[in-house]
Amino acid sequence: MSILGIEEAVFGVTDRQKAVRFLDDFGLKRTRSGKFGANYNCVDGTVVKIRD
Repeated sequence: MSILGIEEAVFGVTDRQKAVRFLDDFGLKRTRSGKFGANYNCVDGTVVKIRD
């Protein structure tokens, strides 16, 4: 079995608004957001999830 890359990463944050602003400013595409966090897609297809 080969490791091809990271499929998704989940980050726990204490200030969701700052984390969302950072990832928006960084240029990641927000695909979903709600009361518990947000999901972003990277260019390579990796999903970044932030949760509070």
